[in-house]
Amino acid sequence: MAAKLKAQGKPWNHNRIYRIYCEMKLNLRVKPKKRIPSRQKLALRQTERVNETWSIDFMEDALTNG
Repeated sequence: MAAKLKAQGKPWNHNRIYRIYCEMKLNLRVKPKKRIPSRQKLALRQTERVNETWSIDFMEDALTNG
């Protein structure tokens, strides 16, 4: 759009065109979403013995006096 207006002799740049489009609430070009590569789905590894992994439950973590 800016290149066409410059070819017609208008001294507008792309920033001014964008500002006018926003003021007039015209539809702008929607950029397509970038495709992210699919990830490999792996099964969760189970522990083989007791206390091999630890986890902390922050929701239950509190002092006795509140």
